[in-house]
Amino acid sequence: MFGEFSEYNTLSDPYQVVRDFEAELCRYTGSRFAVTMTSCTMALLLACFWDAKCRASEFDGLRINIEVIRRILEFEIPRRTYVSVPMSIIHAGGKVAFRDEEWSGAYQLKSSPVWDSARRFTSGMYVAGQFQCLSFHPSKILG
Repeated sequence: MFGEFSEYNTLSDPYQVVRDFEAELCRYTGSRFAVTMTSCTMALLLACFWDAKCRASEFDGLRINIEVIRRILEFEIPRRTYVSVPMSIIHAGGKVAFRDEEWSGAYQLKSSPVWDSARRFTSGMYVAGQFQCLSFHPSKILG
């Protein structure tokens, strides 16, 4: 899949390398867009922040109870996940709720379009309208 990137033995234009990598990610996963981040944790943080901000903006100017807002900004995740996932939700202004779920490869942060796909990377994996956060750590499955 990434064999054509071996031509980049020098980083004369690192921005072009990133653009090419993002384009290849789009081609492989079936997504229209890809944005590279420093880690899956950072991708989850920004995706949760965007989602929480969009949901909260629906109530601008309305007087509603803070508990209602907290419930609206709740992200439900499996109990058995990585500590960075609930921390990303909290730092994005959301509230964490846990659920009992056995998962393999990817799971949705329910009530949002955000997916933790750090353990899944397959051709055509993109689901329209979703934010799928990936990881390229050496311990992960690539292709």
